Amino acid sequence: MSVRTIFAIGLVVLAVFLVGVRVWIVNTPDEKPVEPPPPPKLYLDAGEQKMMDISATEPGWTLVAHGPVTIESSGVINVGGLESDPRGNVNRPGDAKTILPNLPYGALLAKVGENGQPFAVEWYSQISMREMVYVAINDSDYSDNTGAYTIVVTGGRK
Repeated sequence: MSVRTIFAIGLVVLAVFLVGVRVWIVNTPDEKPVEPPPPPKLYLDAGEQKMMDISATEPGWTLVAHGPVTIESSGVINVGGLESDPRGNVNRPGDAKTILPNLPYGALLAKVGENGQPFAVEWYSQISMREMVYVAINDSDYSDNTGAYTIVVTGGRK
């Protein structure tokens, strides 16, 4: 074998090695994988509190706790161009498209159990039933909303 052939083979081996190192470096994750957050605590002890933001852009029901609990709410959201507090915007009454047609757009709602009847939370609601409690914002088109209500859920006596 000539020196040229040995040199050429050496260059090819070096090139393959360097490409392999580059592929390994590029495909190595920079950070450790992010662990998912722990699931929300649903069973609160008497007097134990947790705070949550209920986004005005999220349609549907959000599971907040297992009763009995009290819910206190605060905040201002924008529902289709109008400001609303947890009571809803009195200038924009609900219609057949909202979750609860008899309440205004933007009203904070709750229901007890997966198939429970929705009701208004407004600023404060006490729920004595021992079932899962869900909240939602009374609306039909969540895409034009902004903001969030803050709720404080307090565990009651079991």
